[in-house]
Amino acid sequence: MLSDHQQNICFASLLGLAVALAGWQGHRAAAPEQALAGLTGGTYQRQYESTFADALPSRGWSVEAYAALRLALFKEVAEGAVLGRDGWIFTAEEFETPALAEDPVPLLRQARAELAALGVQLVPVILPDKARVHADRLPHRRSAVLQNRYAAALEMLRAEGFAPLDTRAAMQAHGFLRGDTHWQPEAARAVAEALAQQLGTDPAEAVFVTHSKGEGPFRGDLMVFAETGRFADWVALPLDRITRYETLDIAEDATDAMALFADTRVPVALIGTSYSAKEDFHFEGFLKSALGQDVLNLAQIGKGPFAPMRDYLTSPELHDSPPDIVIWEIPERYILL
Repeated sequence: MLSDHQQNICFASLLGLAVALAGWQGHRAAAPEQALAGLTGGTYQRQYESTFADALPSRGWSVEAYAALRLALFKEVAEGAVLGRDGWIFTAEEFETPALAEDPVPLLRQARAELAALGVQLVPVILPDKARVHADRLPHRRSAVLQNRYAAALEMLRAEGFAPLDTRAAMQAHGFLRGDTHWQPEAARAVAEALAQQLGTDPAEAVFVTHSKGEGPFRGDLMVFAETGRFADWVALPLDRITRYETLDIAEDATDAMALFADTRVPVALIGTSYSAKEDFHFEGFLKSALGQDVLNLAQIGKGPFAPMRDYLTSPELHDSPPDIVIWEIPERYILL
């Protein structure tokens, strides 16, 4: 019986043979001088990738086979992500400028002025990159500009009159998920607790209680870049595991008749990205527990941190019932300085 190492060698060899045959079939009609030019000019690999899939009987099979071979032999994933050490995946946006990035200063000034006119305090919270927190997992160093971006962002907030929370220490213990762009739920809890401490919030009694619902597998959003389909039994990155949490309002069943006339205004609004919007990471619930106050979550998925704030500034939620505090969650990679 073959050992695991021998099986892996056989699998890689068969995949390599399949791809080689496909590449030959796709290129055999090309003129010799074109093939030579491709080899010497560095374009052969791109031509090879673009033609091998159609040369095999099943395009789906060929795509999966190539992805498996690329992951197994070259430690590479699809374009849009970067494979680091020990199976860690990073979004390519952490190595370049995302399309939704912008200079935050104009909107910071606008938001602070408009919120202050309504008696609302703005609290921006900048979250560090996954590539910063887990720099030891990167395949190579990032540019000096990216290396210094978080510190520059904090300095920008100070220059604008804010007292910024440095969330790096809070996130260091738990950090991010291996196969996802987002933080571990426990990192979200650590940031919520650090923010509550900075704001001086110390509820006399617990109003919101957060408890674990158990641990389970989690397929991160970056795993799509390492999809190997039917070859996953031989070549695949392991899934993350996360703990699910639930936050309960322990006073919500109170029968005091005066509660019927209580102020229904939510004292805290949360604006931001999928870090805050996705229940998987439970930032809203952790904030409720740490602050001892209800939180209106108006974070949005897929729009970056700036569009949700612009939406909020013109929303009925703000003008009909302004909160005391607006927490604005901003991932570092969207900041253009």
